[in-house]
Amino acid sequence: RGFDGPMDRASKALRGGNGREELRLYSKAEEMRPSSIPAIAGKERAYMAVGLPQGAVRSYEKALRISPSNGLAMFGLADAYRASGQTQQAITLYKRYLDRYPKGPTADRARRILTSLGVSP
Repeated sequence: RGFDGPMDRASKALRGGNGREELRLYSKAEEMRPSSIPAIAGKERAYMAVGLPQGAVRSYEKALRISPSNGLAMFGLADAYRASGQTQQAITLYKRYLDRYPKGPTADRARRILTSLGVSP
């Protein structure tokens, strides 16, 4: 089943709320295809789901090295920075996301977060 097997099972683990299994499976998929943004993004979500934002930071940084203009990775890294207490880095990335994607799928959320942090979007 190759790459698709772990990806499919990880997606089911996500829907079932099993973050640790999701993390294991996305990690396996990433080993098979180290540059796969879907595998890396899944791993990022899994890290956040199990309360390990520093792991998510590393994965999001990898995703942005592969695809520097990936808006969802940019926004996710901002969230991971915020969750790990790196507020200034989070603010910088939320603003960068809004500069590039002012009407992006998470633009309104980025504005609300910045406002909640006392920063003008």
